[in-house]
Amino acid sequence: RAKCIEFDKESQSLNATTLGYLASFYYLSHETIQQLGDKITSTNSIDELLSTLSNAKEFAGLPVRHNEDVLNEALTHLVPIKVPKHDLESPHVKSNLLLQAHFERCPLPITDYITDTKSVLDQSIRVLQGMIDISSHKGYLSTTMNLVHLIQMIIQGQWLDQSPLINVPHFEDGEIIRKLANLGVLYLPQLVERCNRDIKSFFEKVVKHPLPFEDLKDIYRAVEKIPLVEMKYSIVKSNTQEAI
Repeated sequence: RAKCIEFDKESQSLNATTLGYLASFYYLSHETIQQLGDKITSTNSIDELLSTLSNAKEFAGLPVRHNEDVLNEALTHLVPIKVPKHDLESPHVKSNLLLQAHFERCPLPITDYITDTKSVLDQSIRVLQGMIDISSHKGYLSTTMNLVHLIQMIIQGQWLDQSPLINVPHFEDGEIIRKLANLGVLYLPQLVERCNRDIKSFFEKVVKHPLPFEDLKDIYRAVEKIPLVEMKYSIVKSNTQEAI
């Protein structure tokens, strides 16, 4: 019923389907694979994919402790995507809220939620990888791209429409990011290039936003870890068979 195996009448044997192979490869339950196979379409938005992800069987064991429905209700006011308010004791709703709180970087009400968030993030990666394989197997480019964006959101801890510069130390308040945007610096490689190894001069003379020495040291440590990749490519003619 979950479409993970099929019966071959001629050979009288059971064979794994693509969904079955993916369930085995990513250690996902057959219920999750069935749900993903049914829910993933060619036009899924990130909001829909987040809901599908959090409803996976793998999150059913997330603890919802006494009175945590009250804490979950409070979280609904801090995150942008709505969840079913009649089901705030559900581990799936809680998983959705914790993922949104991770993107939003909003404070969690109790320390138990920090541990729960780590558990959800650890589980999310392999479920999303399975979702990406199912979507790409079906040939759904738009949905596959949204899933890639979603997995990147989880890794970076931010929404897709937020500046990637938010991950640089001491850029959290947004003022520096706005000043950099006015200078045309929108991405991390641009920041590396403009700093040109002289961060102090760049922030004082160009950005006109002097920073304490310790803050500059933190920024420098982060910037110097950013890999600079140069890519060269060329387009070659190819016949149809080779292109396929």
